[in-house]
Amino acid sequence: MQVRPQTMSPWLCLIVVNSAVCLSLKISGIRSLDTSAWSSVSQVSVAGSQVCGVSTGGTAACASLSASPTGWQDLPGLEKGFAWIANSADRLWAIDTESSLFSKATAAGAAWTQVTGRCSRVTTDGKMLYAVGDRGIDANKTFIGNATGEPNWLMLLDENVRDLDGSSGIVVALRENGSTLLPTNTTAFTGSDGPFRSIACDGAVLCASQASDDQDSLLLMMRIPFVDVRFGHVVAEGDITEVVRGTFENQPVAIKQLTKARRRDVREIAMFAREASFLSQLTHERIVTFIGVAWSTPSELCIVTEFMAGGSLLNWLKH
Repeated sequence: MQVRPQTMSPWLCLIVVNSAVCLSLKISGIRSLDTSAWSSVSQVSVAGSQVCGVSTGGTAACASLSASPTGWQDLPGLEKGFAWIANSADRLWAIDTESSLFSKATAAGAAWTQVTGRCSRVTTDGKMLYAVGDRGIDANKTFIGNATGEPNWLMLLDENVRDLDGSSGIVVALRENGSTLLPTNTTAFTGSDGPFRSIACDGAVLCASQASDDQDSLLLMMRIPFVDVRFGHVVAEGDITEVVRGTFENQPVAIKQLTKARRRDVREIAMFAREASFLSQLTHERIVTFIGVAWSTPSELCIVTEFMAGGSLLNWLKH
């Protein structure tokens, strides 16, 4: 899971199982964004009601969260492909796969213009740019520059960092070892001390992600086509998950998924994704065979295993 809130936005956008999910901070609800046309989502940025994302295939698109349905509009391509994107009310910044930085107006028809500097991360509050340098002596150092013209970069932090966020005007950074560089009056994280993978701040709330790339990679390796999974009737149901009898490639299978009430909870989806990653690594002659995981949207994530007749373990024990 990756988390990336932006300045004063009413939305918090995350990547769950390589798909984009946005939560409204003002009203109750989750907006699961249709990214089925992408290979998978690698990074998102949100400013106001506009969310922009980069796919692992090197393309980028933006969508309005205030529109229904949410429709992605492809951005003009970069010759070397997209690796990172940041947005504000009127401009976009992008980093290509060779660490070059580009900028363009959000207006339709505007073209990308290369900007001075090579970086691996960039974020903005609309007035200033905050970037993690790439290449040579500038690698992993943090820089600040002008967002309304030529950046004229100045070094901000002379420490090796892997991620930062300055979209609220308050700069928070993440060291290479996973520890944080925070403003002195920042309250400690609740529930964990790290190490963290990514960090972001919206001026009032500081968020960090601990999920490893290994989990995402493993789920992608074990992914099977969702359209080939056929759902039948529910054979067992709990408070959080249910098991459905179905078929995959004309073979009977057991399909485990979140209950309808839980599919709207991003935290439950993330925990279920971790469960899928764990189950995919279990192999034993007395454990049902793990076949794969499938999804078209994060809320539809399901675990597909060998089907064993006889009902649930609880029913078997009762008899």
